[in-house]
Amino acid sequence: GGGAAGASTWWPPTWLAAASVGSALTTTTSADRDYGGGAGASALASSRSSVDHRIGLYSLALAASNHARTAQLAQMYAAMQAEVSTSREMVVSLEARVAAQTTSLASLEDNVERVEATVDEQASEMEALRADVEARRIEVSRVLDSCRDQLAAQRAQLEHQERALQALSARKLRQDALLDAAMVAVAAIVARSPLVALPARLLSLVAAFPTSRRALWSARGQSILMWAAFILIFRQCRAYAQRVGAHNVVGGWPTYSLAARSWLASAWRA
Repeated sequence: GGGAAGASTWWPPTWLAAASVGSALTTTTSADRDYGGGAGASALASSRSSVDHRIGLYSLALAASNHARTAQLAQMYAAMQAEVSTSREMVVSLEARVAAQTTSLASLEDNVERVEATVDEQASEMEALRADVEARRIEVSRVLDSCRDQLAAQRAQLEHQERALQALSARKLRQDALLDAAMVAVAAIVARSPLVALPARLLSLVAAFPTSRRALWSARGQSILMWAAFILIFRQCRAYAQRVGAHNVVGGWPTYSLAARSWLASAWRA
């Protein structure tokens, strides 16, 4: 660039060299008209030699100017080629970047498609799972309702059985109470009968004979023997009733006292 600029500044341009050559030719033609004869011929020859010398110089200047211009154009062409090469490299780099981005976008699109497919598959699985859970919930609700119904039926049956057992226990208690009352009456009658009272009287008299208060001890002994006979007869009758199944072993003095207190409490509240 610097050399081409210096050459174009130092050497005259092409049109200036052409103008100088034209001026030299005009001068030679004028000399041919001015000089004639022998002296004129030598002067003309000298003038032509000078013109040829000037033409050679100007031709050399013209050639140098053309060479400098050609070198400048060559440098400009080389610079333009370098710029074109740089632009081509930039275009290639840009194309490579575009290709890489295109590949990245294609990979990203594939990933997005796979993610969408996975999401759709998971959504389908979730929907199937939700349907399965709903079906199981309905089945469990049905089973629970059935269990509730069965529990209610069993509770009602248990309550019925409990009432039946209470009624049976009350009936057995009444039966035992009647049997015990009957056995008490029988034992009392038998204990006060002459069959028991006479031997008890004799035994009490024999036992009280050595004492001074024979009548008192005789009466007490007779009472004790009669009570013993009463208890013995009652226990034997109850054991026989239990053995034959007539007595249910439900009734007893604690049971009778508890039933009596309950009856008195209910009667008092009423």
